[in-house]
Amino acid sequence: MRSSQSGNVLFLILIAVALFAALSYAVSQSNRSGGNDISRQQRDLIVSRMLQYGVSVRAGVMRYIADGVSPQEIQLHPAGQEWNPCTTGDTCIFNAANSANIIPVALPDLGDASHFADNLWRYAEYGDGLVLADVGTTNADLLIYAYLTLNSQGAALCEQINSKLGIDGIPGGSGGPDWNDLANGQASGCTRHYDSYYIFYSAVYEY
Repeated sequence: MRSSQSGNVLFLILIAVALFAALSYAVSQSNRSGGNDISRQQRDLIVSRMLQYGVSVRAGVMRYIADGVSPQEIQLHPAGQEWNPCTTGDTCIFNAANSANIIPVALPDLGDASHFADNLWRYAEYGDGLVLADVGTTNADLLIYAYLTLNSQGAALCEQINSKLGIDGIPGGSGGPDWNDLANGQASGCTRHYDSYYIFYSAVYEY
């Protein structure tokens, strides 16, 4: 009887050890999955903030136009400094003294340098001559845009941007041509520029 009982106890201990090992594995996998979910949620928040900034700048541009300012006169950056938002001038939308009064923001910080090629927004005015293919007319558009790193993290962010905008994949995913030639009627989106970078763009006025 004692031998039988000892065998049963040993068997129960082995089962308990196996269950504990299975539970530990399940918790480990859950933690890993949770980390990935948090990463995706964080990326989704970043994408929303990027898109919202485009909406805010567009609203400022539209206020200027409603006040009688021509799109060709609207200033987004100092001369020759497309990475630097303007702060002065009668037609600068970031000038706090003007009716647009949009506050420039930095690119969202993801905690590392793997998503953005640099941490700068860029701005394109009418005089910069950037034209989005099949968006508005053949005149230059007013844009904000940002370079994303040509790696898996940049691609994931680019794809998530396009997913929110109802765009499949990444235009130019195999490399090239010029990013603005890949707009294909989309006023906002993320494309690939040759083998250099991905780029998020948002038209704040389609001329």
